[in-house]
Amino acid sequence: FIVVTDGAGCIATDSVRITVRPRPVVSAGVNDTICAGSCVTLGGSPTASGGTGSTYVFNWTPTFFFQGSNTVANPVVCPSSNISYTVIVTDSTGCTNSASVSVKVNANPVADAGIDKNVFYCQNACIQIGGSPTGNGGLAPYVYAWSPNTSMNNTGLPNPTICNLSQNTAYTVTVTDANGCTAVDQVA
Repeated sequence: FIVVTDGAGCIATDSVRITVRPRPVVSAGVNDTICAGSCVTLGGSPTASGGTGSTYVFNWTPTFFFQGSNTVANPVVCPSSNISYTVIVTDSTGCTNSASVSVKVNANPVADAGIDKNVFYCQNACIQIGGSPTGNGGLAPYVYAWSPNTSMNNTGLPNPTICNLSQNTAYTVTVTDANGCTAVDQVA
């Protein structure tokens, strides 16, 4: 409300109504850590609420590593390196707000099941399989899981021993590092 008085004593009044609309509440989700080659879904549950109206426009930046659109509430990304994303949300009246989230990408370990070996059946004949080393890269220590366990002394060793094979068998090792990232290799 404003009142203006001129030099002659004349008075004029006017008013203007200002409506302050609430900004939308935005959640980009929680910071996450993934293994190289993996994907993660961004955004909260929900990514936007409040504000004015019931529709929202989403714009995620930067636009790297998206599997599909970067203009949805919960996009999927498959980054190859550490990255932070920001989402700008606009409600139906044009009010905006933003939030950010970071994704850390851990390197995968490397699995080496060893070189292929010709094994002939011979009672009590044994060979050792696995690389030198069987697991490296990523973050030590490693957990080893060999399959199948046919004639194997211990499926959890990096270099297990196989005895009394009666047929050619392919063995697969899965190496899991301290971050939970995995790699797979096979020896026959």
